[in-house]
Amino acid sequence: MNKLALLLAILGGICLVLGFLTAFEIIPPLVASGHFFGPISNTTIGMGGMSVILLLGCIACLIARRNQT
Repeated sequence: MNKLALLLAILGGICLVLGFLTAFEIIPPLVASGHFFGPISNTTIGMGGMSVILLLGCIACLIARRNQT
């Protein structure tokens, strides 16, 4: 469980960094077009949401590991 938590934390951190880099327009957005929001907003929201889900999974793995012993 510790290895899975570490993997989820690393992936969540990478998604968070990519979201910030897209928000500050350092890298181009991954979504080509957006109707309601702009393409930068869609990519930033997507990366932010993915990082939150991955980091919550990391926390869940650590809590499950603590309850096993």
